[in-house]
Amino acid sequence: RPENKGKTIVTILCDTGERYLSSGLYNYEEE
Repeated sequence: RPENKGKTIVTILCDTGERYLSSGLYNYEEE
């Protein structure tokens, strides 16, 4: 189903983006 697939992709992208940003911020603060 394209509807289900699209939703999954969006969720993955959002999760990845948030995790990536969080990682960078944490690293910057630690350094």
